[in-house]
Amino acid sequence: MEIIKAEKQISSRDLEKIVSSLKNDGIIIYPTETVYGIGGNPFSQSALNKIMDLKENRSLDKRFLMLAPNMDVVEKYFVFSSVARELAGKYWPGPLTLVLPLKDKRKFSDLIKSNDGYAGVRVSSSSIASSIARSWNDLIVSTSANISGRVECRNLKEVLEEFGDKLSKIDYIIDGGFLSGKPSTVAKVVDHKVIVLRQGEVNL
Repeated sequence: MEIIKAEKQISSRDLEKIVSSLKNDGIIIYPTETVYGIGGNPFSQSALNKIMDLKENRSLDKRFLMLAPNMDVVEKYFVFSSVARELAGKYWPGPLTLVLPLKDKRKFSDLIKSNDGYAGVRVSSSSIASSIARSWNDLIVSTSANISGRVECRNLKEVLEEFGDKLSKIDYIIDGGFLSGKPSTVAKVVDHKVIVLRQGEVNL
């Protein structure tokens, strides 16, 4: 495990190391505009299993959310209704996760997609999270950095204390300083209907 200091921005050399880790099923913990998140390659079952191990006792009914670098990548995988597109235009980049139908649900693990073929995604406004997503240039897992049922971590000290003897399972922890946000709001968009699944930073 290596700690990368990056309170405002992250160096190109460190981004290369992080992308290499993601390509090899590695796990990272990184700051977003809300709270610290656990990241990994959502198309790697090995990476998803490692995240499940870190989270401990996480219900299989709770799916992992994802970050995308931009709308082009989101539209590669997801179907947008006019309402979903309007919400994305208003709140992205930002702390709103949209749960949308997947174009091809066969590409995604059951730890990502729900039984009806939906998954959660957002474009982050965090300079660090977005730089990682852009360098990776694909979807990345973004689940809160905490053991299931416990309070989300908002600084490096809390991350180190939270995962203790599991730190060896993490490749990189990106230290972005103290975060004061709430978790993202999660809203499922079914055709033209918006269902708020978790009230967070954005009020819908």
